Amino acid sequence: EYPQDSLAREAERQIRRLRNQLAERELSIAEQYRVLRSPQSALIYYDAVLDDYGDTDAIERAFVGKVEVLIEMERYDEALSTCVLYRQLFPNGALRERIEQLRERIPARGARAGGSP
Repeated sequence: EYPQDSLAREAERQIRRLRNQLAERELSIAEQYRVLRSPQSALIYYDAVLDDYGDTDAIERAFVGKVEVLIEMERYDEALSTCVLYRQLFPNGALRERIEQLRERIPARGARAGGSP
């Protein structure tokens, strides 16, 4: 109702801070599931960050984690499409080199076991 009020601005700052904390928490849970060798569970939490916290500092790391898990699970098409989406959303992203390294690890369709060219 009073967007120019100093309390409104402070409330917005606090909301951003708390959303960042929640995103970091989800990211931490995803990483813990990776340590526990539960990639499917980790994927759920990476997706939660991507779906619910796109406005936070954790978003790029969630993309990287998701691609790493998808490669581990041999879900190469999804990993590749996630890399493409990252590059579209963050053409100058801080983690673009890491995403490119991961993309290079994805086997070409014809080289995959049981895959067709």
